[in-house]
Amino acid sequence: MILRKKKDERNIVIDVILRYKTIFFLLLALIGLYANQKGSSLILIKEDSTVWTQQSAAPTTKNGMGTNRNDDEPAFLKEQHPTNLTVSTLPIHIIQPSANHSSVLPWRTLASSWDRNTTFENLLEISHNSPLPPIPPNHRVAIILHCSPKMGSLTLRKACKNNLQNSCGMEPKGRIDPNGYSNITWFSEIIQQCDTTHHFCLRLGMFKKEMEKIEGIVFFHLYPFRKYDSWAISALKQPYDRGGERGCNDLRNMMDKCSDRHGELAFFKYTKTKMSKVQPLVVHRINEMKETHHTLLYPYFEVDGLLSVLSEAYQVPLLPGSNGTHHTERPKNGTCDKSILDQFHDCFTSKLMELP
Repeated sequence: MILRKKKDERNIVIDVILRYKTIFFLLLALIGLYANQKGSSLILIKEDSTVWTQQSAAPTTKNGMGTNRNDDEPAFLKEQHPTNLTVSTLPIHIIQPSANHSSVLPWRTLASSWDRNTTFENLLEISHNSPLPPIPPNHRVAIILHCSPKMGSLTLRKACKNNLQNSCGMEPKGRIDPNGYSNITWFSEIIQQCDTTHHFCLRLGMFKKEMEKIEGIVFFHLYPFRKYDSWAISALKQPYDRGGERGCNDLRNMMDKCSDRHGELAFFKYTKTKMSKVQPLVVHRINEMKETHHTLLYPYFEVDGLLSVLSEAYQVPLLPGSNGTHHTERPKNGTCDKSILDQFHDCFTSKLMELP
C-alpha cells in the first residue's frame, strides 16, 4: 500500500508538470536568467526541455577569496555603439564547448595578454561570462572557419570542399582546398551565391573595404587557439614528415634568411597574427557597411563541439566531416633539429606581443 501510494503521488506530480508545461519552462527560463547574472556561461532552453547551463567557478586569488569578474556586463560592451566600434574594443567571444562556457573580452585585452606561454585557461580567467550573441530575425548564419596549420586545417578544408559541393552543387576546382579558400573576392561571391550553405573555410584575409555590403547575413568568424610553443613544435615536425632531412634543410635555409614563407612554420599563419591583420577590416564592415560580424576563439581540438553548439543555438545544420582526421598515416617519430626552431623564435617570436 505504501509503495502504491508513493507511485500515485509521483504520477500526480508528472501530470501537473505536463499540464502546466508552459509555466514550467517559463520558470526555468527565469531561473536561467538569474543564474546567468550570477556567473553562468551558456544558457540554452529548447522546446524539448533540454537545458544547457554551466556555472563557472570564480578564480581564486592568493588570499583564497574568489574574484567575481562575471557579475556585471563588461564596461566595454556597455560603452559600445554600432557606429563607434574600434579595433581595441572589438568583442572577442571565448568559447569552450567542453565546459559549456561562453565569455567575452575586448581585442585590446586579448592582444596584450596573448604571449607564447598563454593557455586557453588564461584567457578564460580574464574574460567576462557572456551568452552567445543573438541574431536578427530573417537573417542567414554564415560560419567562416579561418583555418590555421597544425590546428585541424586539413580536416576542415576537406569538409568545407565537400559541403560546398553537396549543399550548393559547386564542383571543386582544387584537390583539397574548397573554392574561394585563397581568394577573398571569389570567396565573397560564393557566400552570396550559395544561399543554402552555412559553413565556409578561408585561408587568410577578410572582405575588403571596397566590396559592397552583403545583405541579410550574420557572420561568425571562428578562430582556433593553440598555445604558441605547442603549435611551433608541431609545425617543426611537418617538413620532416613530408621530406625527411631534405625538408628540414629547406626550412633551415628559410630561417637563415628569417623568411616567413614556410607552409607550416610561418609566423603570419599563427592565429593571433591572422586575427590582428583582419580586425581593422572587420570593424570597417561593422561600422561603415552595417554588417553583423562576431569573432569566436575556441580550443582548436574542440571545433566539432563548437559547430554543434552553433547548430543548436542558431538552428543551422552541422558540417559533415568536421570530426575527421587526415594525418594518421604520417610518421610518428622524428622531427627537424631544434636549432631550426630556435632560429624561428629569434626571427619572429618577439613580434607576437607587438601585434596591434
